[in-house]
Amino acid sequence: MDEIWTPAELLEHYPQLPSMNTLLRLLNEGQIPAVRLGRKWFISRRSFEAWLANSGTREPAAV
Repeated sequence: MDEIWTPAELLEHYPQLPSMNTLLRLLNEGQIPAVRLGRKWFISRRSFEAWLANSGTREPAAV
């Protein structure tokens, strides 16, 4: 199955994330697994949901 990558700005509305600034800070700190292409962040939907399931801990669940 192919991995689904989502631009970070589409994930800012998750209730667990207070704001886009928080999301960008977590991305820049490497706390959320993601890839940066140019100025845009792309997040693996599966990895992001695993990260959320682990209460936003630094170590995402094995996917």
